This record gives sequence, structure tokens and C-alpha cells, in this order.
Amino acid sequence: SGPNIIQAIGTSLVSVRSFGITTAARYFVPGQVDLIIAVLLIIGGVMGGYFGVKTSEKTPKENLSKVFAVVLFAVAAYIVIRTTTA
Repeated sequence: SGPNIIQAIGTSLVSVRSFGITTAARYFVPGQVDLIIAVLLIIGGVMGGYFGVKTSEKTPKENLSKVFAVVLFAVAAYIVIRTTTA
């Protein structure tokens, strides 16, 4: 029946992180990264990840699945809107 919601989120985050690291390295090597902003984003990401895990442990899995689906659709809609109006 596929992965449960926690496995789906974890798997998604692993793939996003690996793509992010590869892309960040591509921009970092030629000096196209603002290190102060990058460090602030990393700190925010770590804090968000920590509190996200804590929140997901307390949230009923059915609600977590619904929130995850809404976020995915919102991101998809944003991408469609940005690419069709650009």
C-alpha cells in the first residue's frame, strides 16, 4: 500500500536535500552564494525541521496527510502560475 505519511515526508526531504546540496555546490564554487544569508537559511531550516518533527509527532496522521497534500497542491499551483505569467 506504499509508505505511510511519515515515510513519504522523510523520503521527500532526503531527495530535496540531495538535489539542494548538488545545486548549492554548483553555485558555491564560482562564488555565487551570499554566505550570511545561506547560514541564516540553514539555521532556519534546522529549526523548522526540529519543530516540524515535534509537531508531526503530536498531529494525527490523517491530518498530517491532508496538510501535506494541501502543501503539495499549493506548491504546484504556485509553479503553474509563475510559469504561465512569466
